[in-house]
Amino acid sequence: NDVPGGPAPALIAAALPSLAAPLAARGEGSIRFDGRWELIDQAYASPELAPQAEMAVFRPPFLLAKDATHGGEKPLRTYVGPRYQGGVSDHLPVLVRISSGTAGPSSPSPAP
Repeated sequence: NDVPGGPAPALIAAALPSLAAPLAARGEGSIRFDGRWELIDQAYASPELAPQAEMAVFRPPFLLAKDATHGGEKPLRTYVGPRYQGGVSDHLPVLVRISSGTAGPSSPSPAP
């Protein structure tokens, strides 16, 4: 786990485009730390695939809890210290969508 501009992602991004960088630039995140959203979950694509790929943070209401300390929302964690809270994770899930760029599978040609 590292932020998009961190040392490990910078090394990888030299060869593979980061799908997380656009989200981080917009201030989106998959975890909340000290009241700030951060994006330490990363995804990369080959240069050929990157134009058809996008990453998103999955944020349905049932995965979020009110942040009483900092305001706003935060992921609904499974544990807070040793206390079970019943959530899923301290990270929100990230999704990668890859578009094929076609209208769908082509029909097979009839046999001669």
